[in-house]
Amino acid sequence: MPQILQGKLAQSKIRANISVQKMQAIFNVRAIRSGNKKIFQINFTKDNFEVEIKRYKLTIPHTIHNLGERYLINKVTRTENGTEGNIWYQFKVLINGDFLLWSDEPFDGNLIISEI
Repeated sequence: MPQILQGKLAQSKIRANISVQKMQAIFNVRAIRSGNKKIFQINFTKDNFEVEIKRYKLTIPHTIHNLGERYLINKVTRTENGTEGNIWYQFKVLINGDFLLWSDEPFDGNLIISEI
C-alpha cells in the first residue's frame, strides 16, 4: 500500500500543500554523473506499489528524476536479501515524464534511468 499522508488543519481556511520533498522521502534517489549525462538510481519498496485491477502499479513522478519526458530505462531489478535479480514487468512513460511500472506482485527493487 502506498503511504497516505493525513492531517487536520488548525484553521479551516488555510490551504496546505505537500511538497516534493515528502515524495523524495518515499523513494531513495541517487543522482550519478556519467560524462555529461545524468543518471538516476531510484530504490523503491513493496510499500510503494498500489493495487490496480489484479496487478500492482508503481508510479515514479517526473519531479523525482527531473529528466523530463525523454529518458532511457537502463535497468529494473528486484532486490531480495541484498541480491539483485530479474522480474517480469511492463512499463510506460507518460507524456509528462512520470514512470509507471506494472508487475504481478509488489517487490523491493531499483530503477536506473538516464538522459538521452
